[in-house]
Amino acid sequence: MDDSVISQKLRVTNQWKIDVKVSGYPAPDVFWKKNGNDLPSTKHCSIYTEENSTTIAIYSLVKDDSGTYTVSAKNDAGSVSLDLNLRVIGMYIIFHVQIYVVNKV
Repeated sequence: MDDSVISQKLRVTNQWKIDVKVSGYPAPDVFWKKNGNDLPSTKHCSIYTEENSTTIAIYSLVKDDSGTYTVSAKNDAGSVSLDLNLRVIGMYIIFHVQIYVVNKV
């Protein structure tokens, strides 16, 4: 997998969607974790697993989505895992202020 996918920095409200190819015999069970904790599919963080792939999708990132996401595949032959690092950065606005001094005579 490309290094640009392994570690990403995205802005709040951006979309994060990763598709991981999975194969094995017998077909492996696939699990997702965030920061070492089981990650269920929710309305905010959707996880789809099909025969040969698994996808995680967060359609509107918030800062709390930052972390290490681990996808693991396990069958009777063993297990493999892949860590994906996501850093969500906030939006910002920069104001430029000019102050004028007027001298009264």
